[in-house]
Amino acid sequence: MIKTLIVEDNLEYVKNTLNNTLSKFEDIQIRYIATTVKEAVNIIYNNKIDLIFLDLKLPDSSGLEILKKLKAYNYIEKISVIVISGDAILINKANYEYKVNNIINKVEKEEIMYKKIK
Repeated sequence: MIKTLIVEDNLEYVKNTLNNTLSKFEDIQIRYIATTVKEAVNIIYNNKIDLIFLDLKLPDSSGLEILKKLKAYNYIEKISVIVISGDAILINKANYEYKVNNIINKVEKEEIMYKKIK
């Protein structure tokens, strides 16, 4: 089972879009949802996480801070990260500096999201 953390402050997006898409995967289990960088870092440091869906615009900081911490503690190679965002500048920075596993634009249809996750 793939233990998953969703880092997203828009809980309606999580409920209506991510949950629908992720429910199609038998091996993905949503274990945690964090709405801030602080919550996410606490969850990551205290639990076994295999996959993170990471929003880059969060209320207390940028999701890039999470990627920076993952890299500093050598977690970046152990945890798969899929960025979910609509901000092209932050997406490019995340992909260039941290080599995330995939990128999902928040306006993409669920079929495209499914293919990217698979």
